[in-house]
Amino acid sequence: MILIVAARDLEPQIMATLRDEFAMTRQNTRDLLFDRDPNEVLKFKYNLRNSYLDITRLVYLNTAVGRQELDRIKAVADFAAQGSLPMAFVSPYSLLAVDDQGDFLRAAATYIEGVVPQHFIIALAPLDGSRLYMVAAELSKLPESGWFGRYHIKIAGRGLALEPVTRKDAPHSVRKRMDRSELGG
Repeated sequence: MILIVAARDLEPQIMATLRDEFAMTRQNTRDLLFDRDPNEVLKFKYNLRNSYLDITRLVYLNTAVGRQELDRIKAVADFAAQGSLPMAFVSPYSLLAVDDQGDFLRAAATYIEGVVPQHFIIALAPLDGSRLYMVAAELSKLPESGWFGRYHIKIAGRGLALEPVTRKDAPHSVRKRMDRSELGG
């Protein structure tokens, strides 16, 4: 059973697409939808802790940034680690800080990597239109891929391809900032 964690105000078509794709690969899903209200983080953690017992992996759809969102991501990562569950984290933002959400996403990815042994972080995921079917198809293949690492989605011909995120992909100004942060500067 796959637990899909997403905001309640997420476009219904996105959830339907994921459910349909997982059903095609004979995988059942459950949803844990949360409110974006900052005061609801504690309720979210409680609902997560009391979620279903037959969960075999988690998929977290990230569509916002902020302190509360990071708290939810950490709660899901801790839940995955406690249950020894693989976790996929899917976001439309960049891991390379080339957009204004990059630092947030890097912080979330670093936390997930620190606590969840089997993680798969997908950045730049198009969560709209027909390309979402391709993202869902990639998600359904994840158990076969080893469940580990940071990837971004690139348009490849008429489809999508997952490519590992590397330092060389970042613009020069971002690489300089990454070098400074790795040295503690």
